[in-house]
Amino acid sequence: RGGPRPGDGGRDARMAAHDEEAAEGTLHGSAVALDGAAVLLRGPSGAGKSDLAFRLVSERGARLVADDRVRLRPPQGPDPRPRAAAPAALVGRIELRGLGIVRLHESELLAEAPVALVVDLVARAAVPRLPSADPVLLAGVATPRLRLHAFDASAPAKIDRALRLVAERAGGAADGIGPPAPAPAPETAR
Repeated sequence: RGGPRPGDGGRDARMAAHDEEAAEGTLHGSAVALDGAAVLLRGPSGAGKSDLAFRLVSERGARLVADDRVRLRPPQGPDPRPRAAAPAALVGRIELRGLGIVRLHESELLAEAPVALVVDLVARAAVPRLPSADPVLLAGVATPRLRLHAFDASAPAKIDRALRLVAERAGGAADGIGPPAPAPAPETAR
C-alpha cells in the first residue's frame, strides 16, 4: 500500500502535478476538444472520465486537452469561456485501465481550449430523461452542463450532439442543455 504499484509509473507525476497546481484552479477531471471547443468531464474516481475521453479521441476525432487533472483559467481575449489545459507534468498522457499511463500522439493533443460544456458522469439511473437547463459556474462563467453515464455506448455521440447544440445556441444566453429554444416567429410578407 505504501510503495508504487506495478504499472503505475505515472502516479507520482499525477500527485506532484496536483500538489504544485492545486492553487491555480486545478480540478479532478478530464478535458477533450472537438472542433476546438472543450468538454470538461467530471466525476468520482472510477466514473469513466479517462475511458470516455479516450473513446472521444479514438472514435470521434477529439483531441485530448487533459486527463486526471485539468487546469482552469479565466476567459482570455474576446472568447468569454474559461480555458482548460493540462498541468505540465501530465501533458499528453492518459490513464487507460488495463494499459496503464499512455502517451498519445501529438495529433491527438491540444494544449488548451475554451470550455463549452461540462459533463458530470453519474450512475445510469441518475441520468435525467428530459433534462432542463442546469448550467454550472466555471471561473465565474455560466457553462452548459449535462449528466451522462460514461459507459453507455452512445455517450460519445451524445456529447458530440450536445456540443453542436451549444454552438447553435451560442448567440443566446449560456443557459445549458435542455429543451430547444423556441423558433422565432416567421416574418410575414408585406
